[in-house]
Amino acid sequence: GSEEADDDEKDVYLTYLPEHRLSTAPEKRFDVLFKEKEGWTLDELVPYVKRLVEETGSTIEEMLMKHSLSTEEDGKKVYTKR
Repeated sequence: GSEEADDDEKDVYLTYLPEHRLSTAPEKRFDVLFKEKEGWTLDELVPYVKRLVEETGSTIEEMLMKHSLSTEEDGKKVYTKR
C-alpha cells in the first residue's frame, strides 16, 4: 500500500540565527527578525533583544512596543512587524 501525506502536516525548517551576528541597531535587528519569521512570542524574542535592552537601558516591553505590534493568537501574545 501507499501512504498519503496529511494535508495539515507542514515541513519544518530551522534557520541558524546567532544573536551576536545581528545588528546592534534595534531597527535593523527587528527588520531581520521579522523578515526571518513573521510572528514571534516573547520567549522567542528575549534572546535576540536582551543585549539591546541592556545596552539602551530600556525594558523589553519598551523595546517591543517601539519596534513591533502585538496580537493574541491562541491565548498567546505574538509580536509582528510594526
